[in-house]
Amino acid sequence: MLTAEYPSDPEKGIWTEVQADAYSAQVHGRNLRCGDPLCNADVFFRRPTTSHGGSASRRAHFAAKSRAEHEANRCSSLSDYDEEHNSVSFSEAVEHGHPIILNLNAQAGHPLYKTFGRAATYDQADTRYNQFRRQYVHASVSLRSLDDYIKARNKIRNLGPDVLKRTWVAHCQDLRRIEGFNIGRNQDKFRQLISAMTDPKECGASQDTIVGFPRFLTFQPTKNEITAHRTGSTYANGNAVILMSQNGASLILLNRLTFPLLDMRAQLMAYDKSELIATPTISMRQFESARGIFERGKNAYAHISWNIITQDQFRPTEKAKHIAPQPELFEFA
Repeated sequence: MLTAEYPSDPEKGIWTEVQADAYSAQVHGRNLRCGDPLCNADVFFRRPTTSHGGSASRRAHFAAKSRAEHEANRCSSLSDYDEEHNSVSFSEAVEHGHPIILNLNAQAGHPLYKTFGRAATYDQADTRYNQFRRQYVHASVSLRSLDDYIKARNKIRNLGPDVLKRTWVAHCQDLRRIEGFNIGRNQDKFRQLISAMTDPKECGASQDTIVGFPRFLTFQPTKNEITAHRTGSTYANGNAVILMSQNGASLILLNRLTFPLLDMRAQLMAYDKSELIATPTISMRQFESARGIFERGKNAYAHISWNIITQDQFRPTEKAKHIAPQPELFEFA
């Protein structure tokens, strides 16, 4: 919107209209409301910007944190509301308290990767991602690799917990809060992930293979995985997590990485700890079978698979130790 109102005489409750092109924070202040006299939605000023090498521009205007703030007041200014104006710079989002979306535009092992266009438009499917972008003023940051994510996460962490709490990670037209996306080695977060993926309300009672949203995690192969000589294996086991225990028995989650190539597995297994971004999948048939064994009083293992498609999805942690290659075993006649 191109007009707003500011309190020209707060003591008398007088508000005066100001045009975006004439706005000055020093003169008009930051306590602004919508220019529609029937609407009291709080708004803020956005500077004019250019993009695409100067070929596109956005004139100065006023915007609200949420479109819903205007709708609640049946604001006439919505006729001029342009959803593209919902996108602000990273610094503006930090300053004004807007959400930040980290767009994971990289392979993460999700089956829907590249199903949608690179730059999803508002007239695409009414996905959770697009609903969010339409509703909230936000900043978008494009991530092309695991390294990009780690750099962005560390930068946001340094800005403080408030910024971290309003940061989201988006992939394949869906999004999650960064706190849930970033599992690391947190066992409680693994348990929360399994609980969500195996909830019939979330996954659908008729499905066997459940595909989750990608996560960032730290993977540590089991001792057996390190010492075993798997010349033809395209998977690696690690990170056992106890999901529940009772009467001396435990239901144990075993994280398993799957690879398309043997060489890729060998690269990851060269270190004792790796950090990665991958998509989790669960077989409900296998999970229910393991839970049944556990309920009968025996230890049982449930598997969660993490899909590794490219070597760009993983890297050794900063303090990772190199694993010496295991000698091949030969049988002598």
